[in-house]
This record gives sequence, structure tokens and C-alpha cells, in this order.
Amino acid sequence: MATVVRRRHGTREALKLAIRNPEPKPFQDHGEPWPRLALTLPGRVLAATPRAEIAGDRVVWKIPIAEYVRRPRTTVSVRWTSPARDRYRRGSTSRPDHMLPRRAARLSAAIPSMSPAMSSRSS
Repeated sequence: MATVVRRRHGTREALKLAIRNPEPKPFQDHGEPWPRLALTLPGRVLAATPRAEIAGDRVVWKIPIAEYVRRPRTTVSVRWTSPARDRYRRGSTSRPDHMLPRRAARLSAAIPSMSPAMSSRSS
């Protein structure tokens, strides 16, 4: 059984995954392969706990089998940026409208664009 919690903090998101072991018991690790948990997320991964392999929008945890068997719960978490924020950081020259402060968005909508006829009158 697992519990998943996803939260948004501005332009960043976080996911916490708790995997329950209904029958924890003593276990000695004899070199068994570790279970891997891999996620591909909708944005660039910023951090993951416990330590994990991070490559762009993908995170991979290797969970020691002995730890999983001994504990009643194994928890992993990851933080990532939203896709819109990633596009802006990659060199876009303008912010998407939803990233502008609300006041700035209202002001830009309220200012009419100057037509060539209006600009010639002001000179």
C-alpha cells in the first residue's frame, strides 16, 4: 500500500510517496538486487530525498531491500519546477501571461497599442 501527496508551491511542485510494509521483520542483506523506483515528471527535477539519481525531468531511487523489509514505511520525495517556468528559464525572451504579476497583466491590457497615425501626431 502506498500514499501519494502532491503539492504546488508557486512555480514549484513536490511529491511525497510513502510505501507501507504491513509486516516489517528482521532481514539480512545478502546482495539481493535493490528495488528501483523511477518517475518522469512534467518539469526539471530540483531535488530528491533520500539520495537519488537525477537527470533532467527523471528521478530514480534505489531502495535497499533490507531497509524496506525492516521498516514499517519507506518514504521518498521529489521537488520539480513547473514546465512553464522551465521554458522561461531556457531563454525565452518574454514571460507567459500567467507568470506576470496580476497588476502588470491588467496594466498591459489597459494600455492601447499606438497605431502609426497616432504616433505621427505626437511628433
